[in-house]
Amino acid sequence: MHRVVLRAFLFGVYTLFATVLVPTTVFSACPADAVICIGNPAATGANGSPPLSGDDADPGLPGIAQSFTYAGPAINAAGDDRDGIRIFTSGGNGGNGASSIIILNAGNGGAGGAGAELTVTNAQIITTNGSRSNGISAIADGGNGGNAGSAGLVGGGGDGGSGGNGGSVNLTNSGRITTTGEESRGILAQANGGRAGNAGGAIVLGVSGRGGLPAFGGPVTVNNSGIISTNGLRADGILAQSIGGGGGAGAAGGLFLVARVGGKSTSGHDGGTVTVTSTESITTNGNDANGILAQSIGGAGGNASGSVSLVALGGDAGGAGGGNGNTVTVNASGTITTLGEAVDENVKKDQGGSHGILAQSIGGGGGNGGFAVGIVALGGDGGSAGNGGNVNVTQAPGSLVIDTWRNRSAGILAQSVGGGGGDGGFALAGGTNVAIGVGGKGNGGGDGQTVTVDVGGPGSITTRGHESVGILAQSVGGGGGNGGLSAAISLGALSIGGDGDAGGNGGVVHVTNGLVVTTEGDKAHGILAQSVGGGGGNGGASFAVAAGGTLSVAVGGKGGAGGNAGETVTVDNTGDITTKGNSAYA
Repeated sequence: MHRVVLRAFLFGVYTLFATVLVPTTVFSACPADAVICIGNPAATGANGSPPLSGDDADPGLPGIAQSFTYAGPAINAAGDDRDGIRIFTSGGNGGNGASSIIILNAGNGGAGGAGAELTVTNAQIITTNGSRSNGISAIADGGNGGNAGSAGLVGGGGDGGSGGNGGSVNLTNSGRITTTGEESRGILAQANGGRAGNAGGAIVLGVSGRGGLPAFGGPVTVNNSGIISTNGLRADGILAQSIGGGGGAGAAGGLFLVARVGGKSTSGHDGGTVTVTSTESITTNGNDANGILAQSIGGAGGNASGSVSLVALGGDAGGAGGGNGNTVTVNASGTITTLGEAVDENVKKDQGGSHGILAQSIGGGGGNGGFAVGIVALGGDGGSAGNGGNVNVTQAPGSLVIDTWRNRSAGILAQSVGGGGGDGGFALAGGTNVAIGVGGKGNGGGDGQTVTVDVGGPGSITTRGHESVGILAQSVGGGGGNGGLSAAISLGALSIGGDGDAGGNGGVVHVTNGLVVTTEGDKAHGILAQSVGGGGGNGGASFAVAAGGTLSVAVGGKGGAGGNAGETVTVDNTGDITTKGNSAYA
């Protein structure tokens, strides 16, 4: 009861700060993290107590909506881990459930708190000098679900706590932003869903719990009309992302050393929509430093639990699919430049790309099936993958000029990618007289969706590095999951490998270009539009040994079919295209 009263009191205090103090003063919840920092320090839920009581945990508190406008004096932030402006409304993590020791069910994990609505407007000059020091950070993540407790002698394992849903971010910038340092972005905007908590197991006798429910990523919108300049490794001009929460992992239950069943895991959730509009100059100078990076990613499915017993069943991740990516839209004009040193293929061979615009929607991978070890061992099945979402890159009113200098640095890279299917769990069987092992089945890859690039001009794209395509638009199916390996050794041994599953399908791709495109490096095509099916999963290998006996049978699993390409890939080009390198096609 006292925890309920305390939580109510704290929630009232946080609400007071958010609704009364923030609009009139700067409430610094994290003074070391930024020159200006406003945030809701959402509390983590209390753990189940006392530790071995089987008590449920408390949920994390939700974030509190924030709206902040800055037009004051210029901001100068010096030192590592120090943003110019940092605003966050993230939910608190759920507490962990208490385990039990005798004849009690274990406690459930607490749910993560949801992120809240976040609105940020800046019209002033911001300068940062230090690693991991963004010009503006706007974060509305959901809290992670708490892990469940495990049961002791007799009793069921607890369920993992649900992740908190991502909030929403709406960020508008018209000020000049300059950053110097590794991973110091001009603008970072994210609304990620919280990860689901893991299930609790039953150690001696009992049923395992389930992983927690997943949480979706929230919508992210960035409108930029200010000049942005960054100098450092992985220092994107604008990074806008929404990632769905991952599923909770399973845990084993059953009768200790006699029959055990690996627990099922839960699926990941979808990423949120991401929209970026930028109409001013963006310049980056660093490896893996994109002008604009906009991404929506589905959460990965949780992995199922393994099992070790006389009769062992690996946990099934068939219901633990990956979440889907959501729609990503980038609407840009102005000048986008990603700088680098002079191009030399020998020196730059391992250099990562710094694209002008990178817009991607990626499905989450399916969870893997649990392993099994016993006299009779059946591996669990993998989970299905999530699909990529639609991706749109368009030109805003005015000229668009993109110039990249590094290797593998496309002017525009737009892609929708299905997640990879989960792998089946392996099975290892051994016994005196007989042993049976069956590997788990893999699951299917996710599909790519529609990719559209529409840049009608005026303007140009120039790339100077090797393998730096002017416009690369692709929809790619995810690979199918592999079947689980199986091995058995006994007087009589039977082993069957798990089947792989099919790859996902590619989607429709359409490119309309009126820009002047020039590429200077080798294998740097002018426009590359493609739809590619994912590869099928491999069948699981199988081994059987008749140790001193006369019978052993081993059957390998079947491979999965490859995915299909999309039905339509079109390129409508009215712009001049020039390629200067070897094996570089218009």
